[in-house]
Amino acid sequence: MTRDASAPENPLISETTDDVDAAHAEALESGHESVHPLTDEPWGVRRVFVGAPDGTVIDVVRHREQHRPDPIDARLTGRSSPPR
Repeated sequence: MTRDASAPENPLISETTDDVDAAHAEALESGHESVHPLTDEPWGVRRVFVGAPDGTVIDVVRHREQHRPDPIDARLTGRSSPPR
């Protein structure tokens, strides 16, 4: 993962979930610490960074919008919308 200019730490792992808030609460109950607060990012994700007891930083993320292919994707696949 590359350097994240919007956060104080760089996550080692990124986990996708349908409910970032619930995953964050569960992580805190399990002894993880919040490293980067719950945030709705302008690029379409809700995320939080949690630090595991061993120091590993985990990015817990949910994409708020369904991916819309850019024009090159549509030309390559022959689709104007994502597959279902």
